[in-house]
Amino acid sequence: MWASKKPEMPNNIRCVQINLQHSKSATANLTTLVNEGGIDISLVQEPWVNEDTIKGLNSSNYNLFYTRNRGKPRACILINKSINAFLCPNYSTADITVVKVEQKEKPFFLVSAYLAHDEDIPPAPLTRLVEENRKEDVLIGCDANARHTVWGSSSINTRGESLLQYILNSNLSICNKGDKPTFIFPSSDRFPGWEEVLDLTLSTDTDSLVVDNWRVSDEPSMSDHSWILFSIREKYSAPLTYRNPRRTAWGKFTSIATKCLEKGGNKSIRNPEELDSEVEKLEKILTTTFNKSTPLTVLKKRKSLPWWNSELKNLRTQLRKAFNESFRTKIWQPYKDIMKEYKKAVRKAKNDSWRSFCTSIESCREAARLSKMLSKDHINTAYIRAEGSDWTSSAKESLEVLITTHFPGSQQTPSTRVQPEPPLNAADYRSQIVDKSKIKYAINSFAPFKAAGPDGIMPIMLQKLVEPMVLRLENIYKASIQLSYIPRSWKRSKVVFLPKPGRRTHENAKDFRPISLTSFMLKVLERLIDLHVRTIMAEKLSKSQHAYIKGRSTETALHEVISVIEKSLHHKQYTMAAFLDIEGAFNNIEVNAIINSLAHGGIDDTVCRWILSMLENRKIIASNGAATQTSYVSRGTPQGGVLSPLLWVAALNEILLQLNGGGVKAVAYADDIVLLVSGMFPSTVSEIMERALRRLNLWAKNNGLGVNPNKTELMLFTSRTKIPQFQLPVLNGTTLTLSPTAKYLGVEIDTKLSWKINIEKRINKAYMAYYTCKKIVNKNWGLKPSIIMWMYTAVIRPILTYGALVWWPALNKQYNIRKLNGIQRAACAGVTGAIRSCPTDALNVILHQLPMDIFIHKTAAIAAIRIKELGGWNQQNYGHSVILNKLTINKSDYILPKLDFNRHFQVRIPSRREWRRGSIVEEDTISVYTDGSKMDCGVGTGVFSADLGISLSIRLPNSASIFQAEVLGIEKACEVLLENHGNIHKATIFTDSQAALLALSSPMTNSSIVHNCKRALSSIKDKLQLNLIWVPGHRNIFGNEKADELAKAGAFLNESEAELIPSPLGSIKGEINRQFQQIANNRWKNITKCVITKQLWPTYDRKRTNDLLNRSRKSIYRITATTTGHWPFGEHASKMGMPYNDICRGCGVAGNKETIFHFLCECPALAQIRHKTLGIHQAPNLEWISTKSISDISSFIETSKWFEREGET
Repeated sequence: MWASKKPEMPNNIRCVQINLQHSKSATANLTTLVNEGGIDISLVQEPWVNEDTIKGLNSSNYNLFYTRNRGKPRACILINKSINAFLCPNYSTADITVVKVEQKEKPFFLVSAYLAHDEDIPPAPLTRLVEENRKEDVLIGCDANARHTVWGSSSINTRGESLLQYILNSNLSICNKGDKPTFIFPSSDRFPGWEEVLDLTLSTDTDSLVVDNWRVSDEPSMSDHSWILFSIREKYSAPLTYRNPRRTAWGKFTSIATKCLEKGGNKSIRNPEELDSEVEKLEKILTTTFNKSTPLTVLKKRKSLPWWNSELKNLRTQLRKAFNESFRTKIWQPYKDIMKEYKKAVRKAKNDSWRSFCTSIESCREAARLSKMLSKDHINTAYIRAEGSDWTSSAKESLEVLITTHFPGSQQTPSTRVQPEPPLNAADYRSQIVDKSKIKYAINSFAPFKAAGPDGIMPIMLQKLVEPMVLRLENIYKASIQLSYIPRSWKRSKVVFLPKPGRRTHENAKDFRPISLTSFMLKVLERLIDLHVRTIMAEKLSKSQHAYIKGRSTETALHEVISVIEKSLHHKQYTMAAFLDIEGAFNNIEVNAIINSLAHGGIDDTVCRWILSMLENRKIIASNGAATQTSYVSRGTPQGGVLSPLLWVAALNEILLQLNGGGVKAVAYADDIVLLVSGMFPSTVSEIMERALRRLNLWAKNNGLGVNPNKTELMLFTSRTKIPQFQLPVLNGTTLTLSPTAKYLGVEIDTKLSWKINIEKRINKAYMAYYTCKKIVNKNWGLKPSIIMWMYTAVIRPILTYGALVWWPALNKQYNIRKLNGIQRAACAGVTGAIRSCPTDALNVILHQLPMDIFIHKTAAIAAIRIKELGGWNQQNYGHSVILNKLTINKSDYILPKLDFNRHFQVRIPSRREWRRGSIVEEDTISVYTDGSKMDCGVGTGVFSADLGISLSIRLPNSASIFQAEVLGIEKACEVLLENHGNIHKATIFTDSQAALLALSSPMTNSSIVHNCKRALSSIKDKLQLNLIWVPGHRNIFGNEKADELAKAGAFLNESEAELIPSPLGSIKGEINRQFQQIANNRWKNITKCVITKQLWPTYDRKRTNDLLNRSRKSIYRITATTTGHWPFGEHASKMGMPYNDICRGCGVAGNKETIFHFLCECPALAQIRHKTLGIHQAPNLEWISTKSISDISSFIETSKWFEREGET
C-alpha cells in the first residue's frame, strides 16, 4: 500500500481498481485507502448499491461518476476533485462508466467496466469508444470474467480467447504484470476454493500516457477481489537532449581524432599514475571529438516512426508547396507527380525499415529474439518487493534493494587491501597476450553501437580509429598487465537492471539482471586476456560444462542429460537427477576462489594478479529514476563483462572434475547443474547422490556460495510401477523430496519423459510472445499479412520448437500434435482471415508452413547434425537419438571455430577504379589466377598462370558451394607455386571472390576447406613472398577470363573424377529441408479431405505463397476462402448457419448451385470476366485454374463482385 505522502512526480496520478462485490465492509475499506493512501482515481466494479444508488463512496474531496436511471449500476469511477473530469453518457451504461479527464496537454478517457459472464465480450459500447477515439488515450479497468494465460490466468476459456482476439486487433495493450490472482474465492467444506486472474487493466498504445508500477496489493480488501494499484503519467515530462552516434560525421571524427593521436605520441608508462593519465588523455580525445562530430538532438515528445527520414520530410514539404501552387493555378499534374514520388518513397522507407528490423531480430540466436522484441517495451523498476514481501515506497528504496540483492557485501567505501609487487618477468607474458593483430581482432569483435560505459566510448569510436589507436592501446595494455593495475576510469561501471525475459512478473529484485557497462577499452583488454586463458586451459576444462565454450550449447547439455535418462529407462534402471540452484553464483563467488582455480589451470601469476585487480574494489554507479547510488564491490564477477563467463567456468571446473566418476554424471550449463546417478537399486543410487551433493555443498561453502535445498528439484526416473522404499538424500540437513517435474534450461522434464507439461508451457509462452510481438510491431509498422507471417516464423515458432531435439518423440501422440498445430493455425488465420471451419492442412499448404510435427522433426534433425559434426553426439538406438537414423547425410565442412593470428601472406582488395588505372599487377611477380563455377551440370574450379604455363580444370562434387570452389582454387594455386618455387621469389594469386579473401584474412576459421587453404598458404611462407589480390570478374581481364573458362570446363567433367571434399553445412541443411518438404508434399498428396484445395493448390509452392502474401488483407481472405471452399456462399454458408442462395446469384439458372467449380469454371454470367482475367470463357476443371497466377485469380474474384455482395440472399 502507498504511503500518504504526495507523489514524487507532479504528473503522476495514483489509481486503484477493485470489484467490491456489493460489500459494505469492502466499500469502507476502499474509502480508507482512498483518503489515507493518496489515491486520485478509483475504478470500481460491483459497488455497494441500494435502490439503484451507489452507497458508501460519497466524499467531500471526490466526485463519484456512474450512470443513473439505467438499472442497477455495476460500475463507477471515483475521482479527486482536483482533477477536471466529466461523465460521457453516450458511452456509459449500467455496467460501463466512461469519464473524460481534461489533463494538461491531452485529455484521456477513463473506463470502469463490469463484463458480465453471461453477456457478449467485448461489449458494444466499449468497442465503439475505442474505435471512435483511436487517436485518444483510453484507460480501462474491468472485471472481465475471462481467463487467458496471456494476462496470467491459469487456463484459457472461450471468453478469454474472444477478448484476446479483440485486444490483438485493436490498439489496446494489457497492463497486467505477473500471474498473482486478482480474484480469490476461499475454500470451504462445500467448495475447494479458487484463485484466478479475472481483472484486467487495458490502455491504448500511445506515446502520451503510461501506466506505471501495476501490481496486485497484498493488503486485505474485504472483497473476494484484490486491490490493483498503479499510477498513470504523461510519457514525456521534459525535453531531453542526446547525441545519436548514427548521425555522427565519422569522416570528420576520424580526421580530427587521428591528428590528436599523432600529436600525443606514444610515451612509455612506468607507474599507475602515468597509466591513469594516459588513459584519461585518450578518453578525452575520443569523447571531445565525438561531441564535435555529432549534432545535439532534442528528444521530441512524440516518438517518430522508425521509417520516417529526412528525405520524406523534404518530399512532404515539396508536396505541400505543390498543392498550394496547384490550388492557385488549377494545374494539378505537378502535384500528382510529386504525390506519386512521395508515396513511392514512403513505401520504400517502410520496407527498408522493416527489413532492417527483421534482420536485427533474425541475426540474434533464436532464444534471444523475444528478448530483442521485449527490449522495445519498457518495464519500470520504481516499485518492487523487498524481503518479507513488502513493497518499496520509492525509487531510491527500490534501488537499495536491487543493489543489496545483486551485490552482496557491497560497501560505500573501497577496501584498503594492498597489492603485492608484480613479478620481474611480467614483460614476457605481456608479449604473449598483447599484439597488434589481436587488438584489431578484439576491437572489431564488438557490435559498433553497443551501449557505452561511464566514459561514453562506444566500439564504433575505436573501430573508426583502429589503425592509429593500436599503438596507443598496445602501450597502455602492456603497462596495465605489467603493473597489475586497472586505470581508475576503467574500474567504474554503470549498472542497469534489465528484466529477465520469459517471466510473467517483474516484482522482485531477482526478476531483474544487473548488467555492468564498463569501458570498451577495458573490454578489449578483457578479450585479449580471455583468448590467452582459453588457449592455456582449453584441454583442462571439464567436458561437462556446456556454457561459454565453442561447440557446446543448451542443446548439447539437454542432449547429454536426456541421453543418460533414456539409457537408464531402456535398461530398466533407476536414474536419480538433482537439478541444483546455486544461489547468486555470479554475484557471490569469492574472488580468491576464481584466482585459485585459474592458478590450478596453469594460468601465470601475472594474469592472475591482473584479474584480481580488475575484480576487487569495482565501483558501480546504479540509478533508478532520479535515484543514484555508488558502491564498491569485491565479490563475484560483473555481469556483462567479457571475462566473467570464463571466470565462472574456471571456478566451477575443479568441482565438475571431482564430481564426474564413481557412478555420478555431472552436467552444467553456467550455474545450472544437474547430477545424475543410475543403477539397479534406488537405495544405492540415493546414497551415491547424497555423497555427491555433500561434496558439491562443501565446495560451494568454501567459495562463498550456497546450495538451497528448497530450490533443489530431485527426480527419480524409472519405467517400473513399483518402487521399493529407500532413504532420500539429505542436503544441508534437509531431506529432499521427489518432484514429478523439473525445469532445466527452459525445458520441462517429467519422470516418464512424456513431455506433456513441456508442450503446454511452450504453447502458453508462445501465446504470450504472440501478443507482445503484435503489440510492438503494430505500433511501428502495422500488421500487414506478410508481417504477421514473419512474426510467427521468426519469433513465435522458435519458442514452440525450443529444445525439440530432446522432446520430439512426444509427437507420437496426436494430442500433442493437435495442441502445437493450434497456435500455428491461429497465426495462419490471422494472416488469411479464414473462417473457423477452414482446415488447418489447407492453411498450411497455402501459406507454405510445414505441419508442426514435420517442422519439429526437421528442427530436431538439424540440431542433431550440428552436434554430431562437432563430435558431441551420443548415438543410441532408442529415444531422441534415433532422429538421424532415416536421413542420408554427407560429411560436413563445418569444424569447431579456431583462432590463428599468424598470417604469412598479404590480402588486398583494391577498388574497381584502381583496376581501371591498371596499376595493380606488378612486373616482378608471378601471377596466378583462380576462379570457381557452379552450374546446373556441376561445380568446378580453375587455375591459370601464363607465367608458369599452368591451366588446371578441377571437378568438385555437386554438393560443393561456389565459395568452396573459389577457396579450393586458391589452395591449388599454392600447390602449383610450391612445385615451382625454385625460380620464384614473389607471387600473387588473383581471385574474384571477396568472400574467399575475407575468410582467409580472418583469424577465425570454422570451415575445413578454409583451414586447409590457410595451411597451404603458410606452407610456402619461407620460400617466397605471397600476396592475395581481388580482381573484378567479367571485366575482360585476360587471366581472370581464362580461369573462369577453366572453372566452367571443370564443371563439365564427369562427376566420378570429382575431388572429394566435405559438403558445406548450408547445403546439408538445404538437403534436410528438401527431404522434410517432400514428406509434407507426400502427406498433402495422400490426404483424403481438402478436395477443393488439393485441386487449386496441388503442392507447396513458395513463390505462389509469396505472391499471395504481397496482396491486401481483403484480397488474401477472398483468395483463401475461394481456394479452400470455406466461403460464405451456397452449401457451405448453409452449413455455417449463414444466409445463402439456393441457386447461383450470377446466372440464376435452376440447378446451378454456388459451388467453387461453378464459380471459377462454368458460370455463364462470369464468362466474359473469366475470359478477360483468366484467358478462357469456360475452364475445364479446377486443376486448370491452379495453373493461373495468384494475380489472375484475384482479378477474377474481385471483378466478379461476389464478395462485395457477401451475405445477400
